[in-house]
Parts: sequence; structure tokens; C-alpha cells
Amino acid sequence: MVEISLLSLLVVLVVMLFTLLCLFLYLLTNKIAKNQSRKQIDLYKDEYRLDMFHFLQNGTGTSFEFGNGDERFVAWTELMQEYSNVLASEDVKARMKQFAEVYLTDFIVKELTKKRWSLRMNALYVIEEFEMDHLSSQLHTLYQNKKVTVVERSQLLKLFALFHDEKVVDYIINKAEDLSDFALIDILSKMDEEEFDKLIDVFDELSDRLKLIVVEVIGRKQFIRHHSFLHNLINAKGQEMELTIRSLKAIINIGVPIDTSLIDKLFDSNYWQLRMMTTKLVGVHRLELFKVRLVPLLSDQEYAVRNEAAKAIFNYKDGAEVLKKITEESEDLFAKDMATEWLEKGRTND
Repeated sequence: MVEISLLSLLVVLVVMLFTLLCLFLYLLTNKIAKNQSRKQIDLYKDEYRLDMFHFLQNGTGTSFEFGNGDERFVAWTELMQEYSNVLASEDVKARMKQFAEVYLTDFIVKELTKKRWSLRMNALYVIEEFEMDHLSSQLHTLYQNKKVTVVERSQLLKLFALFHDEKVVDYIINKAEDLSDFALIDILSKMDEEEFDKLIDVFDELSDRLKLIVVEVIGRKQFIRHHSFLHNLINAKGQEMELTIRSLKAIINIGVPIDTSLIDKLFDSNYWQLRMMTTKLVGVHRLELFKVRLVPLLSDQEYAVRNEAAKAIFNYKDGAEVLKKITEESEDLFAKDMATEWLEKGRTND
């Protein structure tokens, strides 16, 4: 029995060693192949660099000829990406787009059908880099593939937005819940005004999360034409607090005047976030009408509200005098401390 056990153990050890050896040889072979491929790509880049530079600079030079092998395509792509970082004129961008359409299309189309998602993603990044909107049909085909990852779908939606695709709004509405807030903001920020307005048209039908992101993008992109839309959101009865806050924030970012009748009631909101954002809005616009409403907020229970109120008061022409008077006459410790803090900040900045 002991001999059998030892023999079995020896067999297991031999199998394990053989497996490890095979794995080592595979990794070594793969590493050597990658190094050789990288070396060949660099050689091609050195060979093509000058011709590419002349072509991008003045549209003259060589009639490019491609042989077989992915390394050549990778070399051209990397060269284009390198030059795009240093040659930023519209003429250069147009020549890059022209080059990509003529010489890289077949390679990119092939990459989009690869099983490895990383290769497909690299192809999508190249399409974005060189604005290869002529591949719209292939992009839609890939988008409809059920095996497409969330990361790919996000990049595809970004491309549809960049290329002003008429289906992008429907795609976003149907797949918004699968994407992160960051991804959705990035996608919506790339949309042109006409496509973005379609989201405003169906705003009431959007999910609560997508509504917040639409309002966020209005503020970030400073879409002035939607200031009335934001006013309506603030004034709507039964509105979600977060949507009202985002609308106030968007108006602050846009910098347009606000209907003062909309915000008077917000000073007394039960939600400190609303009181804080309203105070910030008043401070940014220096609305003289509401200066007196800011003083009581120096005694608010929430530090963020008190701080924003003191900051807003300080921004008025006579703000420092108002704060100094509070430090001398107010019996509220919160108000006195916050007024003192902002007067000290003012002296430090001076």
C-alpha cells in the first residue's frame, strides 16, 4: 500500500512538473513572439515616419502601399496617433481621416469581428481617433451583437453620438441602466444639439437616473437655450429633490439670470442640500434682493449651508461689513464663527 501511494504521488508530481513546464514554454514563446512583433512594428514606423509626416503636413509625398501583416497596420495607426498629438490643425485632421478611410478600413473591419474583446475595443478607439464615420453600418451590426460587453456598448454609443447617428437617442434610452453615470455623461456630452434636444422632448418618459444626467449635461455644456426648461423643473410641483438640486447647479454653471420668484421658497426648504444650492446660486449672481435672506442661514444647523451663506455674503460689495457687524452684534455662535472665518479668509487673500 505504501509503495502504491508513493508511486501515485510520484506520478502526480511528474504531471504537475510537466504542466508547469508546458505553461512556462507557452509564456516564453508568447513573450518572444510579442517582442518580435513589437520590434517589427517599430521598424515599420521608422520606415514610414517621414512619408507620413510629409503627407499630414502638406498632403504630398508617397502613394502608400500596404503589404500583408497586422504589424504594418499597427505601425501606421500608431504613427497617426503620435502625430495627432503634435499636429492639431483642421487640415491635418482631415488628412488623417482620409488616410484612415483609404488604408485602414479593411484592417479595422476585420478587427471588429475578432473574438477577443480587447482587439475590438482597440478598433473602436481607432475609429474614434480618426472619425471613421463611414463604418457606421459595421458599428450598428456590432452593437446588435448580444455578446458585446458593456464597455464596448458604451464606446459604441459614444461613437454614435460623435457621428450624429439618428438612432443614438433610442439606444441610450433602452440601455441607460446598463451604463455608469460617467459613461452616460461622456456620451451625452458628445451629442450635437439636434440629437440632445430629442432627449428633452421625451424627458418625462426617461428614467429618474437619466433625467438627472440630462440636466447635469445641460449645465456642463452650458446649453443656454435650455434655461427655461431648467426653470420649469425647479418650479414643478412634487419634483424630486435631487432633480431640483441638479437644475439649480446647472443654472449656476450656465450663468444665466434666474426668475427670482422660483427660489424664494427654497430658502426655507426642509432639505439642507436645497438651502445650500439656493444660497450658492444667490451668491454667484449677487442677487441684492436676497441678501437679507442669507444672514439667517449663518445660523443653519448644517455647516455646508452656513459656509455657503457666509461666502455668498462676502461676495457682495458690502459683504465684509455685513459679516463684521454679525461678529460684533450676533448672539448666535454659529453665525459669529462663520462670519469670523470668512473675514479671516478675506484678509488672507488680500
